[in-house]
Amino acid sequence: MSLIFTQLGQVIGSAVLSLALYFSGLFFLFTPFPLFYLSLRAKKKFWFASFLLVILLAVLFYNWVLPPGARFTNMSLLGYYLLITLFLTIGAWRRFSWVHWGAFVAGATTVLVLGGATLVQKLGFFDFSASLAHVIQNISQTLDQAVSSQSLKENRLEVLSFIAQFKVALTFIPKLLPSLIFDFTLFVMILNLALLNLLARQIKPFSWNSPFHRLQLPSFLVWVVIAAGFGYFLDIYFLKVGLLKMAIINLLIIVSFVYFIQGMSIMAFFLKRYSPLFRFGIYGLVILFFQMMTIIVMGLGLADTWFDFRKLQKQPTK
Repeated sequence: MSLIFTQLGQVIGSAVLSLALYFSGLFFLFTPFPLFYLSLRAKKKFWFASFLLVILLAVLFYNWVLPPGARFTNMSLLGYYLLITLFLTIGAWRRFSWVHWGAFVAGATTVLVLGGATLVQKLGFFDFSASLAHVIQNISQTLDQAVSSQSLKENRLEVLSFIAQFKVALTFIPKLLPSLIFDFTLFVMILNLALLNLLARQIKPFSWNSPFHRLQLPSFLVWVVIAAGFGYFLDIYFLKVGLLKMAIINLLIIVSFVYFIQGMSIMAFFLKRYSPLFRFGIYGLVILFFQMMTIIVMGLGLADTWFDFRKLQKQPTK
């Protein structure tokens, strides 16, 4: 009897905690964590019960609290995190490697999100394009109001130039959605994996995988970068097909972020021998000088394809 109550508590507790993290605003990126942790500790039937309970509680809450116009947007965002949770859990059950796991979670989530949004829009249930355009317009107006409300006597031209460039960049967001969703999904996945590894290290949650600091991307990705770069310039000067150019840009953004992740794994490999305080300081520098360090770390990940910076210690370290 006590076992039944324990299992019931795990099912309800995981569902409630997932919703609490989602509605917290501060920790919404960790929405998949409770259910993902449950998948490693409970049977599949209990996991699916908790997963369905999250959906049921969310529907009841939104129908009770939010007006009809706001329900669909909020449910769609929660659905995005639940998709990440589902594919993250399937990858753990199937014992995927890091590379296959990340590609599966980010790829499947991106395809379903974009496909679902397109289908919903074509059926006339919700206009995602208009909603996104409205958000971009609000951001642009907010920037204009911020500039007009302040007297910029110094560096006025630089500020206005930056805002103008930023507005141009905003117009490309709808075309870059595939890569942005893919990369953000990978980011959410890494955060949840890191938290699980930190809090549940005693159960060795990823025992079937090598340590993160041994992450090795397949070498064919280099040829993807080369082919994409060649295709980009071919399109600019000869083909002039706008859709092809945007597809290549999306692909390059995805591959760049993936190489950034590998660069971080190389840093983790060489920093593991130092104290946590020193490692925290180095990672703090990466965040502080993010724009410059992003290029350096990305280049480090790309160069590892040829130089294999970790080749001196081939055996996994504990």
